[in-house]
Amino acid sequence: MSKETFKLKYFELEELYKKKYAAGYDVSEAKKMVDKAMQYYKEGDYDKGVQLLDRARMVLEEAKAPSGIASIIVPIVVLLIVVGASYFIWNSLQSSGDYETYSNSEYGFSIKYPKGWVKDETSLGVGAYSSSYGVKFWHPREEVSLIIGISSTEGVSRKISVEDGIEIVAKDLMRGIESVGGKIISSRSFTINGVYAYEFVYTAPVGYGRQEELIHGSFKGKYLCFGTEDSIGTLIYQAPLDEYPKYESRIDECIRSLRIS
Repeated sequence: MSKETFKLKYFELEELYKKKYAAGYDVSEAKKMVDKAMQYYKEGDYDKGVQLLDRARMVLEEAKAPSGIASIIVPIVVLLIVVGASYFIWNSLQSSGDYETYSNSEYGFSIKYPKGWVKDETSLGVGAYSSSYGVKFWHPREEVSLIIGISSTEGVSRKISVEDGIEIVAKDLMRGIESVGGKIISSRSFTINGVYAYEFVYTAPVGYGRQEELIHGSFKGKYLCFGTEDSIGTLIYQAPLDEYPKYESRIDECIRSLRIS
């Protein structure tokens, strides 16, 4: 089975989970299965992951309903949790917590990303240079993502400085966003662990979903262009407008951890 099948079943299961949980059903056994299924997903064993998600659905469907006063108290408690702090299927998906580190020796970079976010790697094989690479980290529950692309510039003739080249690319991207109805909120240049970077924050009427389809709504993003003599890269943090502040500090921590070798 494919990665897409896993994602589809996960989101379908999440809806059932929330309904059962809000009604006070015992969902602890299903939660354990989902935790294990996500572990299989991260290991690339999508078949086992899908099988566990199917079993978790059966467990949820057969879960015992609360009785007596519990049937009244539990939904009220859940409502308070949702209103006060919001809840997720897995504790690791909360907006605060630890990080994991992603490293790629071939393209010479490393970066931290929020623990519990799903990692998608792909060889882009497109762009201005001979070899490109991309990795995407996305929140399993929300349309929030962190995308990094790296292209090797080894052997490419250059008539301008790295700094000037980065700013030209960034400003061209800014014009592109404005051309589709977006708005540039701020921009700045700085260094990340000795690497020159140009950053701009924007809002846009469209964004990309988990399946890479174009989706419409109000989105906010942070776009970085960075580079060295041997490589050029981009980093994009994107989220729905109302979700953007929720994860911004964590993404900034990820940005500060970026290292290019």
